[in-house]
Amino acid sequence: VYVNKNNSSGPDKLYVYDEVADSFVLALNINRFQYGRVIGDKLYFIAGNILYQYDGINPPVTIAAAEMEVNTNSVEREFIGSYKGRIYFQGPNNDLYEYHPVLKKTKIIATSTLSGPYKPAGFIEYRDKLYFSAYDSLHGRELWEWDGTNPPQMTIDLLTGVTPTSPIANGCPENFHVIGDGLYFIATSFETPTVGCEVHRYIPTLANVQKLSF
Repeated sequence: VYVNKNNSSGPDKLYVYDEVADSFVLALNINRFQYGRVIGDKLYFIAGNILYQYDGINPPVTIAAAEMEVNTNSVEREFIGSYKGRIYFQGPNNDLYEYHPVLKKTKIIATSTLSGPYKPAGFIEYRDKLYFSAYDSLHGRELWEWDGTNPPQMTIDLLTGVTPTSPIANGCPENFHVIGDGLYFIATSFETPTVGCEVHRYIPTLANVQKLSF
C-alpha cells in the first residue's frame, strides 16, 4: 500500500506500508506527486506532469510527459490504466497514449480532435476492450471504448443537452469497476430528473446503460 504525504516545506513524500513493522516507511521523495496506481508488480505514478515506473527498489524510471484534468468532479477518475499488458494515460495535448512495458516504447493511440476523444481518463479493461471517459465537442465527457485496432468510439451519450441553448452536457462517467458480467460506474445519465452522480451498469448485450436504484 502506497500513500502520498504532503509536505509544505519540501517535496511530497511517498510512503509504503511495512507489514513487519506495522507502519508506513518512506519510499521516495517526490516533487509534485499527483496520482499513482499499482499495475502488475510495478507502481506507475504521475508527478510534475511526468509518468514514472517504480519497482519499489531502484530509482523511478521516466516514461513520458503526462497530463491530468483535476477538479472537484474528477476525484474518482483513474488517470493510469492497463489493457492487454500495456499502460494507458493522457499524454501531451490531451492525447491518448500507450506504454509497452516489455518494449519500453510509448506511442499515441488517438490524437485529440473536436470529434474526440480528448482528455481521456478512467481506464479499465472490460470484455476485451479498453473503456474510459473522454470529451468530444458534441457530447461533452462520456463513455468511450477502444478495441485495440480501430479508432476509439463513444459507447453511449449518457447525458444529452437539456435545452437548445445547452446542447452539450457531461455524463462524467468515472470510478469504473468490473463486477461479474457488468461494467459499473457512477455518472449523471439521460434519465430525468437527475440529482448528481448515480450508480450505473453497462452490459454490451443489453439495449442501454442501466441506472441502478437504491
